[in-house]
Amino acid sequence: MARWQQVVQGYVRRHGMLLLLLVGGQAASIFLARGEHTLWPVAIPWVISLFAAVALVDARSDCRRSSRLPVQTYEILAVVGLTLLAVILRFPNLETIPSGVAGDEGEFGVLALEVSQGRGPDPFGVAFLGDPALYVHLLAPWVAALGPTMEAIRLPSALAGAATVPALYLLVRELAGRTPAALAAFLLATSAVHIHFSRLALNVIEMPLFACLSLWCLARGILKGGNVWYLLAGILGGMGFYFHFGSRLLVPVLLLVLIGQLISAPRAWRAWLRVSGLTGFGGLLALSPMLAHLSSNPHLFTDHMGSRGIWRHWDRLALRYGTEPSDRAGILWEQVVVTFHAFTRQADSPFGAQFYTFANAPLLNGILATLALLGLVLLCARIRTPHARLSLIWFAVPILFASILTDTAGQAHRLIHPLLPSIVAVALFVEWVRRLVHSRLPPRIAPVVMSLLVFVPLAAGSWDSYRYFQPGNMDRFAPAQTAQARCMEALPTGTVALVVGTPRAYARHGPSRYLGHAVDRRDLNDPAAQLPIDTAGKPLVIMVHEWNRDALPQIRSIYPDAQSVEIQRPTGKRVLTVIAPPADGHAATELLRACASNAGDTSLSTRMVRASGLSIM
Repeated sequence: MARWQQVVQGYVRRHGMLLLLLVGGQAASIFLARGEHTLWPVAIPWVISLFAAVALVDARSDCRRSSRLPVQTYEILAVVGLTLLAVILRFPNLETIPSGVAGDEGEFGVLALEVSQGRGPDPFGVAFLGDPALYVHLLAPWVAALGPTMEAIRLPSALAGAATVPALYLLVRELAGRTPAALAAFLLATSAVHIHFSRLALNVIEMPLFACLSLWCLARGILKGGNVWYLLAGILGGMGFYFHFGSRLLVPVLLLVLIGQLISAPRAWRAWLRVSGLTGFGGLLALSPMLAHLSSNPHLFTDHMGSRGIWRHWDRLALRYGTEPSDRAGILWEQVVVTFHAFTRQADSPFGAQFYTFANAPLLNGILATLALLGLVLLCARIRTPHARLSLIWFAVPILFASILTDTAGQAHRLIHPLLPSIVAVALFVEWVRRLVHSRLPPRIAPVVMSLLVFVPLAAGSWDSYRYFQPGNMDRFAPAQTAQARCMEALPTGTVALVVGTPRAYARHGPSRYLGHAVDRRDLNDPAAQLPIDTAGKPLVIMVHEWNRDALPQIRSIYPDAQSVEIQRPTGKRVLTVIAPPADGHAATELLRACASNAGDTSLSTRMVRASGLSIM
């Protein structure tokens, strides 16, 4: 006992300050996070405690540094070049590319605007649809600096998307070397679907970033040794929880990789317990403020994910696939088919969120999908190697839990996570074939064949990004709600905008609330009950979506002298008609109410009430 006391006392003397920062920082952040606080009073002690934990474990690290692959100057230049390529494809014209504004982007923008004004949700609580609220707090400084624009809330996604490219390079380099790492990084940099989500103000693109960083640290710990890498793997995996729900799948990924390591070396179980404990400890350190804040309402942490589970939707899925709810094997098979069709035929089924539907394309083009399949087969054949186990687990877990076992399989924003291990599979397969060619073919022929072999995926990846930026490609992305939001953005402050809506485009919709935050927006569902409106001399506009174009003749007859502007898609198809009555706003709404109240089934009020049932879907 005396010996252990001496050991503990000596440890405290050497690392007392770090222990104090770790324990004190965690205690302060947990205490403050349980109440209603702004971000920085909680974040500062929390971040300090994380650095203290890393320094504390690193001081006792046993990393086998001699096995490290040396870094060459050309490699640094290559990584910088790949990162610049990712930046070039993700940063320019964020305001208008993509030209459409997704509904969820607007909702996040509204919350970020509220936070920038000193309101909004608690940073360690939940926000829109139960998403972690820290994301909107990270958007708020950009909104405060650049104003309530799409560029302001899309910039953080572009940063995260570009940063994922060197992160993936580090991971693949650790697993398989420089050449496959460079190929994987290039394919990710030019991936159309990854570019797209890097240009949207959604919290999904951070998911693969933290997955790459966490798995890179875990791979370094397994292959090189060093307790600190396991701790970092847990911390970075836990940080992903503050973004999209799919990041929570890193827990089973890390756990299964560690279990695979134990199976491959069962005699080292004591060391395995130590490093597994460090990984879990790192995750708890990262999650402590969120867990403390949600401890009184833990259902907020799980409600959204639970509502998406397939076990709650057998009847609906049976109707979708034309079978019986009892045929669960058949339903699961259809879910598998839809999931893999997202990689090979068409991403985003019509039954869920459609962030990538406009592209009319799969997650991988035909060439890359074929190479990915061959790469996955190769990894299965090499399942005993650490890099194969990690890649397969990283692919399989999100495929299963983020798509097959959900109510809406094949959604691109959920499959952005397994997209990266599928790209890794392409790179590893090409590298395997390259080495095979190098060893089997004559020296004069081998370089030519190897060059062609590498050129094929490079060309396929380049075609992906080229196709994404083609003129007119993105005009199909949320045209109705975007036209309305952009129109409201252009209106003078205080304008009263009456909306005769259409499905997924109404005055309370996120894009209109964010971009049209300075406009008095109202859904004109029942004119007879809602009008007249006291506009206090403010300008008035009436927005009529093409869905309700039958109302236009009556509205124009009420205001024969009104200015009328038609908003059209580049194809010439009308999306929205904006009518601006010249008279005083209150008098104008009196006229509209009088006409809307006419008796009969064809009255304006009757048609709008019918439309209102659709306008709030």
